[in-house]
Order: sequence, then C-alpha cells, then structure tokens
Amino acid sequence: MSTPPNSGKSSCKILYVDDELLSLKYFEQIVGEDFEVITAPSAEEGLRIVEHHFQSIAVVVSDQRLRGLQGTTFLTQLREKFPDIVRILATAYADIATAIAAINDGAIYHYISKPWEPEALVQTLRRAMEYHQLRAEKEHLLQERSALMRQLIASDRLAGFGALAEGMNHHLRNALVPVQTYLQLAVESHGKGATLPAGMDESFLSELHESAKTQLRRITDTLTRLASVPSLQEMVEGEYLDLNQLWYAVIEQLSGLFEDKHISISYTSPPDLPAIQCNRNRLSHILRLVLEDELDHLQPNSVINIAVRHSPGSGETPEHVAMEVTDSGPNIPSGKLSTVFTPFFMRQENPQYLGMNLATCYVTLHNQGGWARAFNDASRGTVVELCLPVNSSGCRGSKVSMDVIEKVMGGIGQ
Repeated sequence: MSTPPNSGKSSCKILYVDDELLSLKYFEQIVGEDFEVITAPSAEEGLRIVEHHFQSIAVVVSDQRLRGLQGTTFLTQLREKFPDIVRILATAYADIATAIAAINDGAIYHYISKPWEPEALVQTLRRAMEYHQLRAEKEHLLQERSALMRQLIASDRLAGFGALAEGMNHHLRNALVPVQTYLQLAVESHGKGATLPAGMDESFLSELHESAKTQLRRITDTLTRLASVPSLQEMVEGEYLDLNQLWYAVIEQLSGLFEDKHISISYTSPPDLPAIQCNRNRLSHILRLVLEDELDHLQPNSVINIAVRHSPGSGETPEHVAMEVTDSGPNIPSGKLSTVFTPFFMRQENPQYLGMNLATCYVTLHNQGGWARAFNDASRGTVVELCLPVNSSGCRGSKVSMDVIEKVMGGIGQ
C-alpha cells in the first residue's frame, strides 16, 4: 500500500519493509506527511517493488527480523542489484551490534532503533534523502565531465584525420610526379627504337605500362577523395534543400556504373519529407560516397535499398532526417560494426578496395551537424544509417554524435 500523491513531497519515494502490519501502518503515519511512502510485508515483496520502481525509490528501510530472512541479508542483496538506493536498517536494541557491523561492511547507510522517536526518524530519513540526492548530482557531474572529455578527444581525432588527409594529398601527389614522368619517358624511349631487355616482349611491356597507369589513377583518385574531407573548423552554412531531388541526381550520375554491374536501386521516402539545411555540394558528396561504397563491395545482380524517414527528435536529439542504406550483400559481422566508419575498413578482401568512402562520408556528415551508425537488423541485414538535422545551425559537433564519433574514429591516432 502507499500514500496518495502529494505535490509538496519529493518525487523520490521511501520503501519500508516489515512483516508486522501494525509497524507498516505506524511508519506511514509518522513520516507520510513528509515523504511519499511505499510499504511491503516481506523481503520478497519489497524486492519486487524495487525492481518495478527502482528509478523512483531513493531509500529502503527494512526491519532486521523479517520472517524467513534477516534485514541485513535483504539489504545486502539490494545493494548488489541497486547500489544507488540508500539502505537503512530498523532494529531493536539487542541487534545494534549487527547493525554496526552492517554499516562497517557497507551494506547499510544507517540504522534506526525501535521503538522510533518520530522526530529522530524523520530527521534520519531526511538526511538519507539528501545523501541520495548528493550522490545522484555527483554522478551526473562526473558523467558530464566524462562526456566532455570524450568529446574533446573525438574532436581532436577528427581534426587529426583532416590534417592527415591534407598532408597525404600534398606529399604523395608530389612524389607521384617523377613516377608518372618516368613512365611516359619509358614509353617514348621504346617508341624511338630502344632495345628491350632479354626475355621481355612488347606485349608484356604494354601490359605493364597499362597496369602502372591504372594504379596511378587509383592512387590519385584516393588522394582526391582525401582532399575532399572538410576541416572541422570549416562549417559551411547551407541552404534548405530537397533531399529527394539530390538522391535522384546522384543516382542518375552513377546509373551507368550500376548498369554495368546489373545492380538495382530501390528508393523510398515520405511525401511530406521536410527540406533540410545543408551545403549542397557537401550533401551531394555524402550521398555519392555512400553509393560508391556500395559499388565497391557488391557483387553483380545485387540490390540496394535506400529508405528515408523524418524524425521529430526528442531530448538532445534534434529534428532530423534519417537515411538508411541496406543491400543484398552479406552482413557485416557484429564485432566489426563499430569500425565501419574508420579509415581503411574492409568489407571484403579486395586489394582494389581502400575503405575510405565511409570514413570520408562520416567526417563530411559530422561537419554538417550530422551523425551516423551501423547496425544489423534481423530482417534487413546490415544497415548504414546517416542522419542530418533539419536545421543545422549550431549543430556542428553536437552532443548527439559524440559517442558515435568516439566509437567509429577510435582507431585514429592509436
């Protein structure tokens, strides 16, 4: 049983456990005006109540001599399952030594002697409630500081990724200039009648030259993608865009590549999808990277499904549009999902596949105030979900994405 709600009381409750019904009644009469009280006639019933209402119960008071179970044993069990609840033992004078031992062991916060002094009982419960509140506030502050530290580390790693991309692009392009020049001079020298080495025919030289040119194009293409990674400090303000039109445009741009591999695309979106505030070039780049990643790892005759939905947001998560991309390829193992957006993630053992698309996509997405995750769904397989706020003003580096950043960028700088 419990007292009726009282707007003048704390939202946190006190649970009193005693197998004597008169004691339950007297306890509620004494403290019911100051606190919201729940009572239980047994340890089993008390534990059941806590399991169903643990978020609202701040203090549990238990009589020591319960039927079939000692109060200290019950409170010790309670500590193991719900350590944040403050535990108090109600005991007769003969059991005070047991209560003191329980305090020393950390099983209880305090004890109260029976019969109760009403004023002392209320004061003890008030201190217990204050202690519970102080511990909760301390835990909240620690979580905030921890979240801030994770945010600073994640931002630093993202900034490091951008600096790495810029440096690689500059230095490797310079290094490739003499390589490309040498290849060209070798071809010209052979065309002027230079003698081939023993055992080398013209077809081999031609194949070698084409292979070298292919690898050079692959390297320069990778560098171009790295160069497209925006700086964290570069928050480009955007306009309100029709996401459906952008998706259709990017799909059309890549249609020839999809046709070559006989890959089909299914696209669904609600008719009332709101426009989103984003930089047009950045958003087009994100969508293209996602589809290029699908092209890189999918086998011929595969299917790509793109589902777009609108979410009003809640709490710290702003109103946003979510884009979920799935395909008919094999699932990514659960143990590798946290590394999907890291540089050089490999969906398959293919030396031609560098695994930079989703990493670049993620940094660009974050730059526009968005966030991303990858997960496995029982019916759809691996889902890559990209989210962008409807209004990106002030969303860069938003808290909703920091846990994801820490997870997916965790391999950088280690």
